[in-house]
Amino acid sequence: MNKFSKIYNKIFDFTLEKTTSLKFSHLLNSTKKMSNPNIIKLSTSHLYKEMPIRFAQRIKDLNMFPYGLNHNHNVNIIRDWYLTSFEELVSKPEPKTPQEVQQFKTQISNIYLRHSPTILTLTRGLFELKESGLISETDDKQIQIFLDKFHSSRTEIRILIEHYLSLFEPNCNSKSNLNVSGIINYNTNINEVFDKVISNINLICERTNYPIYLEDIVKVQGVGRLPIIDNYLYYILFELVKNSTQAVITSNKKDKIIKINIMDLEDYIYIKIFDNGIGIKEENLEKIWFYSYSTNPIEPQKIIEQEDFSTNTPLSGFGYGLPISKIYLNFFSSIIRIDSIYNEGTQVNLFVKKFN
Repeated sequence: MNKFSKIYNKIFDFTLEKTTSLKFSHLLNSTKKMSNPNIIKLSTSHLYKEMPIRFAQRIKDLNMFPYGLNHNHNVNIIRDWYLTSFEELVSKPEPKTPQEVQQFKTQISNIYLRHSPTILTLTRGLFELKESGLISETDDKQIQIFLDKFHSSRTEIRILIEHYLSLFEPNCNSKSNLNVSGIINYNTNINEVFDKVISNINLICERTNYPIYLEDIVKVQGVGRLPIIDNYLYYILFELVKNSTQAVITSNKKDKIIKINIMDLEDYIYIKIFDNGIGIKEENLEKIWFYSYSTNPIEPQKIIEQEDFSTNTPLSGFGYGLPISKIYLNFFSSIIRIDSIYNEGTQVNLFVKKFN
């Protein structure tokens, strides 16, 4: 008998309950209350009730993955993480005392770390099924529906936990930095994020012996600031510039170009990323949004466990960068569109909502 079999009835009960809707605008409003001396107590109570519902629903999602993905050993690993976290959360009464709240905070922090390798572990399972011939390109759209739902919900869980843990940071509501409240930066400098992105991609190129130095080919024009969660904007821009870097490396063109334009519009920050790399064939423009698609696929056994936002990745090969970026952008009520002509280049158009 599976060690978790006894709690499946309880899991089913929790799947019938409704979660609290989470949008970035909700987080922005909630940070206004962070000076409330009871904010940690209130947030603890909310998370204690909310997390078991969300974990139970993710377990249900994993059990419903199609084409045998729900039986893949990598998905079994992820399911066990969710089962363990669910069992830990429901096995204790709601924290009331300061000591119990601290214990709950430690528990939530451990849960957050436990689930950090989920994206790559699931990607490995998907690649294994494709390599073994158990799923084909015709199955991608159906799988996409399940993975989009799972990753969107997982993203909300991660953000809820990150926001909760930030409440315990000494400078959480510091008067010395009025631009930051919890995990939200109300005045993120997009140019500084691009600087960090370019620096880290240079490190990847050095580590993998790619003969390219981005400062020589990347030109950034314009400036922009907006409220956002810095880590998530960084991930999006990192994946997009990484793709452009791979494209210009793959191309045989002598003059390699990556142009980035930042424009401040009324409701959005418009970011245009153009490269004159190899481009994308017309028949592949839809496939780039599939989790199982990569122009330079990596072998499943070479996919190692990594945390979210890790820079310890190859330049390409995992295939999840664009679809996960799109999910993050959806959370911020933002839009991405990609236009490309094979052998000429690619233009990425980002419209990131400003939430003035």
